[in-house]
Amino acid sequence: MEGSYRVRLRMRAAPAARTDEPDREAFEQMLEPCFERLWRYAYRLARHAEDAEDLLAEGLAEGYRSFGAYRGDSSFATWMYRVLTTTWLDMRRKAARRRTDSLDEIIEREGGIRADPASLSHADPEAALLRDTFSEDVERAMSGLPPEYRAVVVLADVEEMDYRDVARLLGVPVGTVRSRLHRARRILRAALTPGHKA
Repeated sequence: MEGSYRVRLRMRAAPAARTDEPDREAFEQMLEPCFERLWRYAYRLARHAEDAEDLLAEGLAEGYRSFGAYRGDSSFATWMYRVLTTTWLDMRRKAARRRTDSLDEIIEREGGIRADPASLSHADPEAALLRDTFSEDVERAMSGLPPEYRAVVVLADVEEMDYRDVARLLGVPVGTVRSRLHRARRILRAALTPGHKA
């Protein structure tokens, strides 16, 4: 996992903590046992190694800044899953705003959209890992899910977390987890079954 190694190097290269900052050593000790799980989760959410590295680095930075708020009501890994999920959703919202602004600028400047389909498809080294985890059809269907649904599917079905843990992690009621999961599965079923209607 070269990407996770680079994230670790980024953490180590960060400036030393000031006296009013959380205990970096305690944070890293609690992080160590769940680091690889968090890396896999970030990768499943982001779907590309570089994006997963950015997500994990941002999530770890936010987790470190918020470490003083960790109360131990849940496992540290569960708490970090929540931090990572929130970070991912925030990054998605920001990216969507940038894409909208950029698309508007392009349309205004160019008078339309001209895209060469061949330039849009490129070799993706991470695709091999995803093919091992999900088929191409499943990955395409997962990509089509709204972020809130995809997070629930990844946590409940891929990471095999209990619904209560998923609810705590996402900060929603268990009923919301169940309904999102039901809707996400229905969308996935429709996308993966020829002739099936959602």
